[in-house]
Amino acid sequence: PIPIVREIRGKLGSLPLLEAPLRWPDRSRDEHILACNGCGECRSLEPSLRMCPAFRGSHAEAATPRALTNLLRQIGAGTLDAKLWGTEELKNAANLCVHCHLCESECPAGVDVSSLMLEVKAAHVERHGLSATDWGFARVEVWSSLASKYPVLWNAVMGSRGGRALVERFFGLSRHRRLPRARRFSFLNRAERLGLTIPKPRESGPRVAYFVDVFANDFDQELAETVVGVLRLAGVNVYVPRKQRGCGMPALVAGDLEHARELASANLLVLGEAVRDGFVVVCSEPTAALMLRREYPKLTDDLDAGLVAQNTMDVGQYLLGLLARGQLPKPEVTLNARVGYHQPCHLRALDIGSPGLDLIRMIPGLDVEFIDRGCSGIAGTFGLAKGNFRASLRSGRDLRRRLRDHDIDLGSTECGTCRLQMEQGIPKRTLHPVKLLGLGLGLNPSLRQTLKQPKEKSITE
Repeated sequence: PIPIVREIRGKLGSLPLLEAPLRWPDRSRDEHILACNGCGECRSLEPSLRMCPAFRGSHAEAATPRALTNLLRQIGAGTLDAKLWGTEELKNAANLCVHCHLCESECPAGVDVSSLMLEVKAAHVERHGLSATDWGFARVEVWSSLASKYPVLWNAVMGSRGGRALVERFFGLSRHRRLPRARRFSFLNRAERLGLTIPKPRESGPRVAYFVDVFANDFDQELAETVVGVLRLAGVNVYVPRKQRGCGMPALVAGDLEHARELASANLLVLGEAVRDGFVVVCSEPTAALMLRREYPKLTDDLDAGLVAQNTMDVGQYLLGLLARGQLPKPEVTLNARVGYHQPCHLRALDIGSPGLDLIRMIPGLDVEFIDRGCSGIAGTFGLAKGNFRASLRSGRDLRRRLRDHDIDLGSTECGTCRLQMEQGIPKRTLHPVKLLGLGLGLNPSLRQTLKQPKEKSITE
């Protein structure tokens, strides 16, 4: 790709600028556009690769990263009218990118198609504002917070056909998507009552600031409690910053850079201070870790963005480090089950292997299969939208087909939305690896009793 860049660098004009574009720390936007040589690797259907979930679901050339990159190349070169920048037509093309972030790592030329498409979406927002659907998805944190504050009302509305029909009509959330039931009180509220929201840098042991993110905070408090329980079992000094917000990925992929920056600034304010006090930021949601490590430095020039990025880890990665140093007890409780593990795309994009898989393979009696059959297809808010629901199921059909087989007792994955996809229409439970590890360490005995039972019914199920 490099000789090609040198050959045609002078032929690419400047794309129209946004008032607040993303920052490109390694190479410029134009260099990324020119680096694509059209090799077609992004059309691969090889199970061990992930490029490109959108193409695998549709088999349409227009959905490939090379096609999307070529659109920008043609605009910059003058082959296509520059007035396309910021139009609905170009935004619709950008919506084909599900922001799995694997182009940069699996593309031979290392083209960051996700960031290119984010700027396309941001240009549309600059010109036209947010649609009701994009505005709603960009503020998932708000809706999730309301769910945990008013769970009875939330479950009643979201559990009724009429309520789901209205939500689908006005906000674009598919009425067919099974949603987790809301529970009273968020994890952050519980953490405050337990005194976890007060940093104690003078206490002994390794220091961790737990970044909870939306799903574990408002819908899967059991996961957040297990994360804290496992860390404390290893002698870790756990701090849960009370003023943390959602990571901002839904706002980012909607092109709402202003709101994404607002969330980033709020999180950097508390996490930067924690890092300076010697705490390592740990995430149980891979998307949150990816945002803190890669996207915040692109969104803002705040010096704390680099500091937090360098001191953020996935919880499985952190626990493996504790295990290597002899600080994490090995699981001794036997769990007789066969588990199908799925590696989320955003965890894969972090390039840290599959630490959760390595951890649960140590649990006695647990037979674990790595189902390496591509993306789950949900891609965060992409698969929640009315227009994408069927496409998301097609993209993840190979994974879901294997989970349906009778020799698999339950699924496991780190990603909250992947879990929704893996449980969509399938009665088996899908658990975060840390939950299984907690069971192996003797935590959550009530969950052990119901491990192989059908999952709790989701809303509308």
